[in-house]
Amino acid sequence: MPELFEVVIEQIPRDQVVPLLTHLIPNPTLVQAQICSENLALFSSGEVSPTAAQTFLDAQDGLIVIVSLTSMRVDDLVFFDVQLRIINADGRYHLDFNFDEAQNRSLPQDTLVTMLHNFSRRLAREFSIPIIFAGLEPAEDLRTQIYAFNSSDLK
Repeated sequence: MPELFEVVIEQIPRDQVVPLLTHLIPNPTLVQAQICSENLALFSSGEVSPTAAQTFLDAQDGLIVIVSLTSMRVDDLVFFDVQLRIINADGRYHLDFNFDEAQNRSLPQDTLVTMLHNFSRRLAREFSIPIIFAGLEPAEDLRTQIYAFNSSDLK
């Protein structure tokens, strides 16, 4: 059974949700499928739909959108078959993505982790994200968590 590596981004500022999505998915043609807890297509006509994004941000009862990507680039690495989930939990926004960590077996695991850690720190700075952690799924489990930091660690 493959082990999934998961990166979790919590408490995304409302005004940074769409820019973060656009940064992580710069080419929405990579979207294979999307599933939403409501009738909402966040990606439409090759881009983030402004109307759907506003509906997602304004949802009072919470929404979850799961996006299957053919690939996702993290610096010089490309991961295939990435699952990305964006959550509006009553006005608190979270995002996570996972991929099969075996995809980059040619790369030493410590190098992979360092690259993802550096990528996460840049995301935190650029998008004012207070909490990011990662590890083998489930990354919130301290036994499988590989790194975690909050905004105070970035000062």
